[in-house]
Amino acid sequence: MKLQQHGLKKNLARSAAVASLGLALAGGVATAAQASQGATLNPGNVATFNTYFWGRTTACFTNSTGGGAHFEWRSSTSYNTDTYVGPHSTYCLTRSFVGFQLRVHNYAYSVPLSVTFPYGP
Repeated sequence: MKLQQHGLKKNLARSAAVASLGLALAGGVATAAQASQGATLNPGNVATFNTYFWGRTTACFTNSTGGGAHFEWRSSTSYNTDTYVGPHSTYCLTRSFVGFQLRVHNYAYSVPLSVTFPYGP
């Protein structure tokens, strides 16, 4: 009986170690993807970005022109259909998206919008 209990404990410990390693690797992959993201969205363009599962994700939207920019952002957890960035301004959004992707649509008539992710969770 003691031999069976020892085997069960060993299997449980191994399963816990594998699960922990899997979670650590998943977190590392999300972090690497996040750090390398960014884009300039021309008027009418749509882009999708990864977010962190743990912690909060910050996305910044910069308008470096003299006209106003309008865009929408969506994820599976929340959305805003009309976000405005004034001329020569930056708007930053910080939320917990729980790993859901962030979809951004620049629907300004003539203003490109720069999207950056300055730091992680």
